[in-house]
Amino acid sequence: MDRPKRILVAEDDEVVRETFAAMLSSLGYEVIAHDTIRGRQHVERGEELDVLMTHDESLLQYAAEFHRQIKRVLVSGDLDKVENCLSYAHGGLM
Repeated sequence: MDRPKRILVAEDDEVVRETFAAMLSSLGYEVIAHDTIRGRQHVERGEELDVLMTHDESLLQYAAEFHRQIKRVLVSGDLDKVENCLSYAHGGLM
C-alpha cells in the first residue's frame, strides 16, 4: 500500500499553520507543520517530502535548487512575492 503524501507546512503564523495542517490531515495527507526556521531544517536535512507549502521565498528557492523532487506551493497574499517566485521558477523569464 502506498504511503500518504507527506506535506511540510512551513508557516510562522500559528493559526494559519495549524489550519492548513488540520485541513490537509483531514484529507488523508501526512502533515509536518513548523515555523519557517524549523521547516527549513527539514528541507536541508533532505527528509522525504512530497510537497512544501510556505510563504518563505528563500525556502522555496532552496528547495527548487537542491531538492527538485519536492513540489512547491507558495502561500501568500502578497502579489509582489508571487510574481518574484514565478519569475524565479521560470528562470527569470517573466
